[in-house]
Amino acid sequence: MLDDVDKRHQAREAFDVIANAYRREGEAMARAWMWGMNPLLRDDSPLLTIAAGRGIAALRAARKHATGDDAH
Repeated sequence: MLDDVDKRHQAREAFDVIANAYRREGEAMARAWMWGMNPLLRDDSPLLTIAAGRGIAALRAARKHATGDDAH
């Protein structure tokens, strides 16, 4: 089971992946992505997914989004 430190680490890693993908918008876009519904995460937000202990799925979604591999 993940503790809060692990969850914060996963959230920060996912945020960094998205912020790096959006060089100009950076943190504003990453914040919106972290809170928004995500079809790769059963329409949950990445933050709620991490809080539920599914941080690996959120990181996978962040990486797919950053590489443009999340087309629907």
